[in-house]
Amino acid sequence: VSNPGNGRSWSGAFQYLQDALHESDLAAGDAIHVAAGTYLPDRYVGSPNGSGDLTESFELRPGVAVYGGFPPGGGPFATRDPASWPAILSGDILGLAQDAYASCGDADSGAADCFTATPWTTGCVNGSCCTQVCDQIPFCCVMGWDQQCAYAAVDICEGRATVTALGIGQSILLDGFTIRDGSAVGAPAVDPYIYYGGGMRCGYAGGPVVIANCTFTGNQAEYGGGLAITGGVAHVVNCRFEANQAFLGGAMYVNYADATLANCLFTGNAADEGAGSGVYADPDSVVSIVNSTFVGNFSASHGIAAYEVSEIANCIFWGNGSTSVYGTGSVTYSCVEGGHTGEGNIDAHPLFADAGGGDYRLALDSPCLDAGNASALSQDVADLDGDLQTDEPTPLDLHMARRVLDSTVDIGAYERCRYDLNGDGLVSVEDLLALLAAWTTDPGGPPDFNDSGDVGIDDFLELLANWTGCD
Repeated sequence: VSNPGNGRSWSGAFQYLQDALHESDLAAGDAIHVAAGTYLPDRYVGSPNGSGDLTESFELRPGVAVYGGFPPGGGPFATRDPASWPAILSGDILGLAQDAYASCGDADSGAADCFTATPWTTGCVNGSCCTQVCDQIPFCCVMGWDQQCAYAAVDICEGRATVTALGIGQSILLDGFTIRDGSAVGAPAVDPYIYYGGGMRCGYAGGPVVIANCTFTGNQAEYGGGLAITGGVAHVVNCRFEANQAFLGGAMYVNYADATLANCLFTGNAADEGAGSGVYADPDSVVSIVNSTFVGNFSASHGIAAYEVSEIANCIFWGNGSTSVYGTGSVTYSCVEGGHTGEGNIDAHPLFADAGGGDYRLALDSPCLDAGNASALSQDVADLDGDLQTDEPTPLDLHMARRVLDSTVDIGAYERCRYDLNGDGLVSVEDLLALLAAWTTDPGGPPDFNDSGDVGIDDFLELLANWTGCD
């Protein structure tokens, strides 16, 4: 936006998200529409080049819904597509974030002290902070870590959640954003919660906070690398948590709160010093996780991906270490590596479509197909299908495909339609060609939909009857 206006139309849009948040009117029931781009919390009309203040945060307003994913220049709501038009809320205020951080020095060098010293005060918690310091002061890695390096660690690495939802009021909605490179660290004497939620922190009493269709990636904190929920009620729907890290709760930390998670993917998150590489819940919280997938997360405490979660249903836990789930909560109709007590649970490789390529949808021969419990579906609080019925069972999956097919549901974040033979989310010509290629053979499953022992006319007619039936 070259000539920012009053934010009441796309032609007069605000240039900075902070200004839109500050001007949003609770009494008017405002909604904020955000076009594709990268937004930093220290940028606003009075500070167009950024203040450099690492404690700045996007503070969500009570009663205001914030939607990302509009095309550049804006457009009607129907054109909104967060995957094609990402709206990025970045905590990388100093422009120091990198995709990967190498070790600052050998384990026996003085620079190794940046990891072993007390975090937030005289050292760094991980390679991100360490590398940022040494980028500014090469001496810290080349020669050794001294008090100057320690002071630099506080100045450069101290910050807070990129997005916050705090206070008391009406419900809040955040929908369709990528929240990345947040770093919630600092001295607890200033703010006891400053090191909670690198990407986002919710500590909200009143209406619920709904977080939908968001991706949390590359965030760090002491508690809840991606998201920390420290009070109130929160619903997290159709969200991805990738490569976040913290001491506890690599992706998410919950205490003194009620939280529900549905259709979420957790992968590559790390709890460096404790448990809950995916979700860490304090015993004083009530946390329910439904139809979510946890794969390839790391925890220093026995590989625990979910710690003290109250209720787990229709979830996949695979490749997270020796113990994926810990606590006294119920686990049902889930695929848990190593097995877990509970009705409907299985211990069999989930057979993802392409785990090496990051595609955690189910293959056609996955044991998780139709193995879930439809009655465990959570309510559609985010109104994923836009029909204004928020009390119905969640109708869509993480890929925004139909969740309930033939009265059954799959285990995990993604639903696989058995007629979608090539896994593209549609039943189309490509699937028809795949069926014809298997004509008269016995594939031991689809496209032998009626399990007759060969692919024939009945299977052909069944596929046609479900044409485009997965979307």
